[in-house]
Amino acid sequence: MNPITGITKKMKVIIILCILFFIGIISFLFVMYGPIPTFREWLITTAMTTMNHQYLATWFYDDKTIAEVMDKHKVIEVAENTNLDLISNEPIIVELEEEKPTYANEYERQVLENPTHADYKIIPIEGDTYSGYLAVIYDPSRVRAVATKNLGKSGQYLTKMAEENNALVAINGGGFDDPNHNSSGGTPLGTTIVQGEVLTDYNYLNSTGGIIGFTEDNKLFLGKMSTQEAVDMGIRDAVSHGPFLIVNRKIFVYKR
Repeated sequence: MNPITGITKKMKVIIILCILFFIGIISFLFVMYGPIPTFREWLITTAMTTMNHQYLATWFYDDKTIAEVMDKHKVIEVAENTNLDLISNEPIIVELEEEKPTYANEYERQVLENPTHADYKIIPIEGDTYSGYLAVIYDPSRVRAVATKNLGKSGQYLTKMAEENNALVAINGGGFDDPNHNSSGGTPLGTTIVQGEVLTDYNYLNSTGGIIGFTEDNKLFLGKMSTQEAVDMGIRDAVSHGPFLIVNRKIFVYKR
């Protein structure tokens, strides 16, 4: 092989790698700091609404930029706790044989119609910018909070916790302290109450949300209060998280 040809090929490879590296740097800077804010705002709002991964935003942006983005995407909650008098424990029965009832929307129809008397329904929901599932539980007395059996040490997978507790439906609840940033933290944040027993009363840093739980007479309650206040009012099972999306039929406002 001609030595000159060999050197030329190596140089070509080096030049190509340098060009790709340069393009990568330019692309990264454009996405992170360019005129199109979509990714930047997504990264900041996602990172800053977690308990232990805010460094993903603070590494790349100053406090002023983060504050501006967070203010732009602020969640304005309903400034109320749940009014338990608005909740009835009487079962809602829709008799399909009678005159066809009127529903506010398709989701309300799917929730209220339960001709098979199922324990629960999983209903797909979607909009212009989101998709997900609505879990409908027809007997609130069967809803329970559970925590990792390694409380204070390590967490458990949701599927494992569901299996150990014979759950039909399982949903992730509150946040948890994750000091090693590996999603294995075993200390739930805020108030955690399981069947009347207070498991945690840990610092809750999120400015939105609060206690989400069920009272002893099986009514869903959302409110901002201390652990002792929750115990005094008869909350039997609860976690802490937010923001609250609906309180007393009033919907939160997403400022953007």
